[in-house]
Amino acid sequence: MANLLNKSMDLLSGASATGSWLRWRGGRGQIEVDGTFGGTTVTFEVRGPSGSGISLGTAGIFTQAGVAGFELAEDSEIRCSISGGSGVSVNARVRWTGLGEP
Repeated sequence: MANLLNKSMDLLSGASATGSWLRWRGGRGQIEVDGTFGGTTVTFEVRGPSGSGISLGTAGIFTQAGVAGFELAEDSEIRCSISGGSGVSVNARVRWTGLGEP
């Protein structure tokens, strides 16, 4: 599993299927999603205790290009899932923006 050691990491690149789980370094971040949606929904997820993806809420659900902020604990596992649509080619990147409040 990849770790986010730099300040940004691609979750999807020209994708039409759900991405792999990646390890988040912890703290605040920003997710940026763009591309050709073709009716698809892209959901930014954190891996739950049972191993399934849990949405970070409506701010992390994209049906068009967008940006959202989030804050997660160190070693959280994240991914973007893709559902529905056709002719899909979506990109998603997370950027580390800093540590949370003490």
